[in-house]
Amino acid sequence: MANTRLERIEKAKEEVRQKQDHIKNLIKNLMQQQRAQDRKDRTRRLCSRHGLFLTSSATTEKPFPYSPARAASIAALRAKRFV
Repeated sequence: MANTRLERIEKAKEEVRQKQDHIKNLIKNLMQQQRAQDRKDRTRRLCSRHGLFLTSSATTEKPFPYSPARAASIAALRAKRFV
């Protein structure tokens, strides 16, 4: 009888360990989800407060030239295409 009692105790301990592991995993997943949401919220706040644009100047339709020499070379290239 002592053997079966010890077996039941060990079985109960194992069940408790499994439940603890399950709860730890649930907490870990919830914390990961919360961190991801916090990152998204922080990014939205930064973009709205500072007026940051998510597109680069390379994606705009007609970027402004940085110097008069570059503007002249762009104009010359365009003129060559139309001739």
